[in-house]
Amino acid sequence: MKDHIAARDGTCRAPGCNQPAARCELDHIDPFPHGPSAVGNTHMCCKRDHTIKTDGDLRILEHHPDGTTTWRTRDGQTGVTPPRPYLPEAPPPDLTDPPDDDPVPF
Repeated sequence: MKDHIAARDGTCRAPGCNQPAARCELDHIDPFPHGPSAVGNTHMCCKRDHTIKTDGDLRILEHHPDGTTTWRTRDGQTGVTPPRPYLPEAPPPDLTDPPDDDPVPF
């Protein structure tokens, strides 16, 4: 489960943190034992942000099974952290090259 969540998240899920998931801890959205140890209730959080969340200075408002999380800081600022994309974005087509009119060789 940890490998799956680390692959889904890529980094610490706290807003503005880019600590690689390999250096993070599993964090329960709904604290254990009230919330299950399941993919939909956990994400990766670095030790610093995990402690900040546990202390109540960073709260999760919403967490979706795909990993999208909405956060609120103690100061009332909110932000959304999406999961990392599984596939890189395709580069836009180069429209300056003319189409290749040669027949396919096979």
